[in-house]
Amino acid sequence: MIFTEWKRVKAYGNRKLAASPASTGGLKVVEYELKTPSEFHLAGKRLLFFSDIHWGNSESKLASITEIAQKFNPEWIVFGGDLTNYACFFDKAFDALGNALSGITGSAKIAAPGNWDRRRKCWFPNSLWTAKFAEIGFHYLINESSFINGILFQGLDDPRNGHPAPSPNELSHDHLNCVISHNPATAADFAKTLERIFPNENERPRCLCLSGHTHGGQIRIPGFGALLTSTKYWKLFEYGRYLHKSTGLEMIVTSGVGTTRVPLRLFCEPEAVFVSFQ
Repeated sequence: MIFTEWKRVKAYGNRKLAASPASTGGLKVVEYELKTPSEFHLAGKRLLFFSDIHWGNSESKLASITEIAQKFNPEWIVFGGDLTNYACFFDKAFDALGNALSGITGSAKIAAPGNWDRRRKCWFPNSLWTAKFAEIGFHYLINESSFINGILFQGLDDPRNGHPAPSPNELSHDHLNCVISHNPATAADFAKTLERIFPNENERPRCLCLSGHTHGGQIRIPGFGALLTSTKYWKLFEYGRYLHKSTGLEMIVTSGVGTTRVPLRLFCEPEAVFVSFQ
């Protein structure tokens, strides 16, 4: 059963904070250290991950992303989807994200879709999303892979309003594979695919999945955690760092930047995530 296949390594209560909201303009910075083989040549480098902006109720948080990127100087900046809930904010949200990161020139920028991004796909097709992200310097990956600065990134579509199509045969055995999967349920299903395609554990590629979507529950109850996560596995992947015991795949689920449905957070602060490679 999937509930026994995964181990949560870091939860909300024992996460490591690299910076407080006071020093970054409103967002907490959560840091995860990831050991990688020396031949990957990633030691000392950093990846900034943030998700779920939901522009329209979190404009001020984008200034925090700017401050965090300037402070930590990441090699990669990854956005995990859900730019805005509202079609009327489509252009404004892109302008805001582009302006927030316009001065960050030394980082590769990568994005993948979220469920809200795909909700109005008839109005905003993939080609338009790709073009708009390209205008602000992002590689937009939707069921695509791209080798960027020493990491093979694979962006997956969202299951709610799209069709995730992981490509395990495109994974690299010589580099870290970073799978951007907005919904952690898709990342969990990806682990099953890895297990099937690579039955020999010595032949399995090293993979890290970056996910959002759950908002960490957005409203958490002390001692219980998230009330809602909007995933088919409910609380299993509500927040934190997870390890798939069989394949060694690691997944990080962030609480995100903005809010959705209800503009309220309780015992669940907005955040950005840093992955520090060792």
